[in-house]
Amino acid sequence: MKREKELKAKTEFDASYELYGESIFNFCMSRLSCDVEASEDCTQEVFLVYYKRLLKGESFEYPRAFLYKTAVNMIKRTRLKQEKQRVNETELDDRLNLSDSGFGVESEISYEQIVSRINSMLNENELQLFTMFFIENIKVKDISEKLGITPGTCSTRLSRLRDKVKNGIKDLI
Repeated sequence: MKREKELKAKTEFDASYELYGESIFNFCMSRLSCDVEASEDCTQEVFLVYYKRLLKGESFEYPRAFLYKTAVNMIKRTRLKQEKQRVNETELDDRLNLSDSGFGVESEISYEQIVSRINSMLNENELQLFTMFFIENIKVKDISEKLGITPGTCSTRLSRLRDKVKNGIKDLI
């Protein structure tokens, strides 16, 4: 019985993907500023939702409508994720005071390059502190409690960490 249900779901899925896969991808492309990677991910998520619902035994009188509605929701999620990433990149620059450091941020450098360099130059404890303060925006008081150190010690470590990171990524900027 279960095997029969899976076979039916796979057959419906394959037929729908064949019919609507390209148009859903194009729809995502048009809404996500022609970002191929994001559109591929969005399309994949749309069909994953569809397949999971088929496996649960749902049937769709109008699969195309369901796929497009799901695509609209996935596009919204993707845009929110993209915006959050842009905000995080900006906040990271601001929190590290890169704009005040005398070596402008105008050069062509990717966020990924900076993050990769930071990850490679920090030890595990420093990376944990960096992530908590600069990425997760946890307050010094809360970090000090989590790490079992005084707030003053935490502030000193953060100051040294900021200097280490700024010096470590100078050549990238």
